[in-house]
Amino acid sequence: LTSHLFCAIDPSMFWEPNEFIERMKDWSRAVKAVPMVNEHEKQLIPGELEYVCEQQRLRDGIPVPMNLVKELDEIAESIGYTLKISNICEQEQRI
Repeated sequence: LTSHLFCAIDPSMFWEPNEFIERMKDWSRAVKAVPMVNEHEKQLIPGELEYVCEQQRLRDGIPVPMNLVKELDEIAESIGYTLKISNICEQEQRI
């Protein structure tokens, strides 16, 4: 049996905005200060992995499998759209 509970809490009901931000910074520093068993890994806080991925994709583009790029080209061509996505993709298949 599995279940989930999601709850949204307005932190301003408990703290001033700046105090909440400082508490979250302190919490983040405390989490990251915990040594990892594998020293080559690093502690991540919730949302950090997604944030890093978002920043990388904003900088480098979104990786797209070449077979999907070709399929999108075919769909675009079938409706009379002439821009070839494959022409704008780099070798790494990013758009």
